[in-house]
Amino acid sequence: MKTSIKLAILFLLTLFLEIMMVQPGWFDTLCPRFCFLLVLFIALKWGGKTGATAGFLIGMIYSGLFAEPPGLCSLSFCLTGYATGKVAGFLFDAPGVILFVFASVMFVGNDLIASSIMSIFYGPFFEVRFISALMGGIVFSVFYYRLEKWFRKKRM
Repeated sequence: MKTSIKLAILFLLTLFLEIMMVQPGWFDTLCPRFCFLLVLFIALKWGGKTGATAGFLIGMIYSGLFAEPPGLCSLSFCLTGYATGKVAGFLFDAPGVILFVFASVMFVGNDLIASSIMSIFYGPFFEVRFISALMGGIVFSVFYYRLEKWFRKKRM
């Protein structure tokens, strides 16, 4: 299967998971943003510019689906994708614990960026979901190498 088809399948799967996991209460707090995990994976796999582009596009779709302020998610996803792509060389063949810490820190950083932008334009607002960041780190560290292997698999 071509890389673009695999990315399309992965994107549709993440959108499906995002839509199915949105519920008020603790479940929403526990559930990581799967679209953000996709941005992290793309940025680690293909670099900063691709990560920033994917972050912008996925952020725009995410904003449209979940009624976020226009451009907020796209800017924060874009910045995070670019930063992730820049440190991708250091994380090559990193153990799962390092990927867990990295993804958790990126989740918290994304929340801080989004909260800062919201505070500038819409008044005081602060939201950092630490439990969601930890869950996102766990999901990312478990599935990163499986996705990496799926994208490397060649057809014979």
